[in-house]
Amino acid sequence: MSSSPDISKTTISGRSLSIEDFIIKKFLGEGSYGKVCLAIDKQNPSQKYAIKTLEKYQVVKFDKIDAVMREKDIVMSLDHPTIIKLHHTFQDDNNLYFAFELAEGGSLTKFIQTH
Repeated sequence: MSSSPDISKTTISGRSLSIEDFIIKKFLGEGSYGKVCLAIDKQNPSQKYAIKTLEKYQVVKFDKIDAVMREKDIVMSLDHPTIIKLHHTFQDDNNLYFAFELAEGGSLTKFIQTH
């Protein structure tokens, strides 16, 4: 079996992030290997994120480490007004976390399916 993925931590004001730095407000959606929740930064309550949580066990089990790392690298390198920005990445013993810009209107998939 492959080793566990290791994503670089990003910081806010010089502090390392953890899921405890956020207030999880509600469930937004689910993908193949994780879920997305609306979260508010405890230090800056006006800042909302869509936090994607990936279970490390599932990522390893389905041999998706390279895909997850590519996603992180590609999305962090993009800077365009129509592409959701990845602001922060962090992890704990069990999960990888990607803190994305919150798209208040919902997912593109839902929009396409309803129009």
